[in-house]
Amino acid sequence: MADEVVGLVDVMPTLLDLLGLAPGTRHGRSHSFGTEAPPSDRGIYSEAMLPLLNHGWSSLHALRRADDRFIRAPEPEYYDLTRDPAETKNLAGDLPAEGRAAREELDRLMRGWGDVEAVAKEEMPLDPELAQRLAALGYGRVARAGGAGEREDPKRMLRLYAKSKSAKARLDAGDAEAALEEIKIVLRGDPENADAWITAARANLRLQRWDESEQCARRAVSLSDTAYPHHLLGQLLLRARRFDEGRAELRLALDRDPGYGGAWISIGESHAMERRWDEARRSFERAREVDPSGSGAAADRAIERLDALLRGR
Repeated sequence: MADEVVGLVDVMPTLLDLLGLAPGTRHGRSHSFGTEAPPSDRGIYSEAMLPLLNHGWSSLHALRRADDRFIRAPEPEYYDLTRDPAETKNLAGDLPAEGRAAREELDRLMRGWGDVEAVAKEEMPLDPELAQRLAALGYGRVARAGGAGEREDPKRMLRLYAKSKSAKARLDAGDAEAALEEIKIVLRGDPENADAWITAARANLRLQRWDESEQCARRAVSLSDTAYPHHLLGQLLLRARRFDEGRAELRLALDRDPGYGGAWISIGESHAMERRWDEARRSFERAREVDPSGSGAAADRAIERLDALLRGR
């Protein structure tokens, strides 16, 4: 069999073909035995949205063909893989005809999908504990506002990206002081990085530096009007017993993500702290209703604790 360019988009058509079923999609193609070879200039689309969603930098979009790759970025890249398989020489500055063809095919594909970045930034229901674990691993949804032309090219930010990952790893390992020192380096180089401000808020929280943590969380909210920063700030305000302010932030989180059951649990806990038992129960039940898989068990435990407390009065 000749070498072919393949992608994950081909997995489903291949499996369906092996099962004797219709492909069911116009994207991808079957690679089962006996199928016709694809055209030699077939291109596979790929993207990297993490720089946008996690740091507010530019997303990356690429078309990979058998002999070349074109990458759409603030500084475009084009590589001749026949002569330069390690992709060491960027030819985008003087784009040859093959590169122009790859760029045009990528543009055509993306025009058919609409605004890819807008779709990627849509909020999806996510359990807050899982959101925090994902954030620690470098996955989040805290993209700052701004047009694509205003965003940083990720390849220029690799040093800060490595520092950000290291800071999260140190925080996850329990070394909040070291995490804070590293994330300060990121913020000096990229002061509008909402994800870095969240890491700083979490590190200060671990160190019980309440005022500093709140300031960092507020900065994150100012840069990223998404659910998680509002939830983090709301929890900090509730810890300070500023209940009305905290619940207001949590409701902002729910406005961005109506399925955010953890925000309802935090609201319920704040009502319980004020001995408003009925409101607490309703909030826990609401968490179970909107997010049964992610927050249902936590809501049940909260209701059990509430019932035990009321029985012991």
